Amino acid sequence: MRRKYLPMLPSLAAGFALIASCAGGGGGPSTGPSNQVTINVWNYMGTGSEIFVAVQDGSGSFTKLTASSLSVKTHDTPSTYTFQVNDPSKKYGVIVVCKPPAGTPEGYASFATLDEIREMIFSCGTYPLNENLSGNLTWKTGSTGDEMAEIYWGPEGYDDPDDSMSTYSVDAHNKKNDLIVVHIDSATSKPDYIWIGRNVSSGTKNIDFNSSSFVAVDNTQITLDCPSSNWPPGASFVYGSFNFITAGGTLYTPGFSSSFPYSVERVVPDSFIQSGDRFYYNFFALDSIFSPTFGSFLQRFKTSPVDYTCSKFLPAPNAANFTDPDNDGRVNISFDPVATSSLPAEFNDIAFYTILGYIDSNWTWNFTFSRNYIGNTSPFEWEFPDLSSLSGWDNTWTPHHNPLSKGKIWYWAYGGGSLSDFRDC
Repeated sequence: MRRKYLPMLPSLAAGFALIASCAGGGGGPSTGPSNQVTINVWNYMGTGSEIFVAVQDGSGSFTKLTASSLSVKTHDTPSTYTFQVNDPSKKYGVIVVCKPPAGTPEGYASFATLDEIREMIFSCGTYPLNENLSGNLTWKTGSTGDEMAEIYWGPEGYDDPDDSMSTYSVDAHNKKNDLIVVHIDSATSKPDYIWIGRNVSSGTKNIDFNSSSFVAVDNTQITLDCPSSNWPPGASFVYGSFNFITAGGTLYTPGFSSSFPYSVERVVPDSFIQSGDRFYYNFFALDSIFSPTFGSFLQRFKTSPVDYTCSKFLPAPNAANFTDPDNDGRVNISFDPVATSSLPAEFNDIAFYTILGYIDSNWTWNFTFSRNYIGNTSPFEWEFPDLSSLSGWDNTWTPHHNPLSKGKIWYWAYGGGSLSDFRDC
């Protein structure tokens, strides 16, 4: 299959801490009292795995939590924990370790404020795609051949059959997903017709391109621009994409480019837009395509698409330092954050730093610090806490300052939308 788009680098998406599916630690709205934090841990490590969760209120000591509901399943049900933040700063921290029956534990340490996030989402193990949607294809009557289509079902399911094929098949995690079907004009190789079905269950769904349900695409041109004068210092590559995501979480990317200005057709017409659907613009800058040492990312959500220029691109932070000045075996992390005052107002929803792929033989860790948690402190310094007194904690999980891989530090900024737009648990 020819995967058409790349909204994020795959190596980042696998451990991305806040938006990509349920992989990593995520955030979003929460119910309950205004000072309550809900933690959902999606455990895909199987029977015999264990979950350890500890939380911090402000700058106080970490305490262990017990799940209000515990689940080890492949669908629908996370292990849920709640606690209340009473510190006047509204700052809090969450540390999660998932221990498989055999293999390497996964650790996540995430820090934020109540004003930014009151729900944190973590995922452990291999994210399963064990739901399937498939069916027969009926191509356009009178076609002279060379027809193509793109079929999207959920955030993961994708197929791109041509008219030599009479069937399609897509796999996803959820049992029900929105279905986007785009027919490609054989002469122009551009979309010409589209249909969007909502809440389509796994199983069989036949697709007839002659059906009146298909409507002509919107050919309005959307221009993305990101001139080099607006790139972060040190960046050698900037990628931009124009995307559409349904309220149910199905992602379609009409176009992407690393050359600017770039024009792409809107494709999705107003007749298919429903409440909660979003268009969004995704830009990321790297100092190297294949071996980046830093990344700066921004995403802008809109209910209606417009031309967009990345004039608000943010600088990447300096490389993180990992030390152990007091020789206690617990890593100290420090870096110079982007000043809060430099964050444009249009990206005031949330911004954060994440360190992915901090790996040693006994563990894998990912660290996330929100913009408001850090504030204007420069340099920002943090030491992994001493959790040895907490029941269930294994000191072999403690990250030290000299692992096999220290990973990379990334800076992410969002505007005009909610992190929950990307949740598909």
